Amino acid sequence: MNIIQCYAPTNDYNEDAKDQFYNRLQSIIEKYPTKDLTILMGDFNAKVGTDNTGYEDIMGRHGLGERNENGERFANLCAFNKLVIGGTIFPHKCIHKTTWTSPDHTTQNQIDHICINKTFRRTIEDVRTKRGADIASDHHLLVAKMKLKLKKHWTMGRTISQKFNTVFLQDTNKLNKFKIVLSNEFQAFHDLLNGEGTTMESNWKEIKEAITSTCHEVLGHKKHHHKEWITVDTLDKIQERRNKKAAINTSRTRAEKAKAQAEYTVVNKQVKKSIRTDKRKYVEDLATTAEKAASEGNMRQLYDITKKLSANRRKPERPVKSKEGEVIINIEEQQYRWVEHFKELLNRPAPLNPPNIEAAPTNLPINVGPPTIEEISMAIRQIKNLDFEDDLALLSQTQQQMQEKTNSVAAASAAVGLNIHKGKSKVLRYNTACTDPITIDGEDLEDVKTFTYLDSIIDEQGGSDADVKARIGKTRAAYLQLRNIWNSKQLSTNTKIRWPDTISNNVLWERTNQIPAEEEVRKKRWKWIGHTLRKAPNCVTRQALTWNPQSQRKRGRPKNTLRREMEIDMKKMNKNWMELEKEAQDRVGWRMLVGVGK
Repeated sequence: MNIIQCYAPTNDYNEDAKDQFYNRLQSIIEKYPTKDLTILMGDFNAKVGTDNTGYEDIMGRHGLGERNENGERFANLCAFNKLVIGGTIFPHKCIHKTTWTSPDHTTQNQIDHICINKTFRRTIEDVRTKRGADIASDHHLLVAKMKLKLKKHWTMGRTISQKFNTVFLQDTNKLNKFKIVLSNEFQAFHDLLNGEGTTMESNWKEIKEAITSTCHEVLGHKKHHHKEWITVDTLDKIQERRNKKAAINTSRTRAEKAKAQAEYTVVNKQVKKSIRTDKRKYVEDLATTAEKAASEGNMRQLYDITKKLSANRRKPERPVKSKEGEVIINIEEQQYRWVEHFKELLNRPAPLNPPNIEAAPTNLPINVGPPTIEEISMAIRQIKNLDFEDDLALLSQTQQQMQEKTNSVAAASAAVGLNIHKGKSKVLRYNTACTDPITIDGEDLEDVKTFTYLDSIIDEQGGSDADVKARIGKTRAAYLQLRNIWNSKQLSTNTKIRWPDTISNNVLWERTNQIPAEEEVRKKRWKWIGHTLRKAPNCVTRQALTWNPQSQRKRGRPKNTLRREMEIDMKKMNKNWMELEKEAQDRVGWRMLVGVGK
């Protein structure tokens, strides 16, 4: 278990101080293996808020307040390292979410957090503040309740595999020695092979024994788990630092301890510098290989390196083995082994007390003859009607209309044996003061401020801000995973921004003799306006076209309307309503005007 306790700069600090803090914190988090349980906690001075759009994997919707700039930084850090923010997951009263109260008791914020890596998310059972704790601070005590669940450790029937220090092969001397010893082993095996007839299994055992004995003699077993990018020179320096640390502990006098401490400090700086150099070289080598793969068109290798740099690991494939533990290389034997495995797994003995379940009838009246033309036509019609989501959105102007539509859909669904899930059915109200509930079978449906339909977020404001914000959040999370790639100078800009070649919309419009959708809408709009202007002056549609309501507009920026679009086009055409009414009487002239007026 790794616990990181920290204090972050406040929201008013300059950007350099914040960048320095989060860069240092990121370097500390990267030191711990992702398989370990890591807890990040402290005063981050970050408000993450209740909106988890784009951060669904690392936070819930039970935060407090609105997200600030520090909250954006903190959320990005957690998203990049897959750390779940515990205080946003569990529903509590606001007083149990508040971690800081201002001295005048007017401002309450949630700026202290406890995070845990996503792998161990289920170990946290609750996170809340304890307001009664007397800690002489304007912060409340934040407590997380955890229940660690460990996997059962099997000690029987399993052998512990020991790995060899293959990283030593990067050293030239070790590599040459390894080649010589392995060559001698294979020479002896070759002489044995010429002496008598052998089988494939015995050959494999001899080859395995030759390689294993060579690795054991030259490389030795790996005692610690090291990153693949750490070089032998760095490992030697780490061992030297370990020796210096032992010298500090065994020093008897202050002078000896001070001298040993000074030597340890020097070696420690060398180790850190060497580690940074190794990691930088490792990333640069991968980036160089990726650049070469991109230039050669080897997309598979390019994507594999990209996944490696973005830390998206895939579980390695394992060979199929027989019951005796021997590797099966024949495909038919592998398939037979899988059949044998699932037969043993699924064909269990019947229970002693079988359940009293009536057997289903077997003589069902099913027509197994060739389909008729009517059946084929019906099947095609059903296939054509499958291109819609399984959820429906009902739109109504009044609460009564919405209730009637809801009842109609519920009745139609029940007629074909379908039941509407009341817990997943939501109601969104826009620009209405009516709060009467919408019900299904007497049960009220939940009112929400936002909901997702066809992967787009719709909110009570009627705009696209929430949906754009969600897409930015998802893009940010994907972008942060490839941070090592964006920062690499070994990859050219063309490789980083390359996208599959596409044909621009302008070229498509030109090839298909089409016009942009905006221009098509404008032409149809003015075609309708000309039709309306040719109507009688007392016609309601013509009066509504130029009618200006005498009332006060709502506060805020006015939304775009059809009237505003028409006025913009009229300015471009340098026309007013009186001139347009005269020209609309000539249909041919009006078509020409609509075609050139932009």
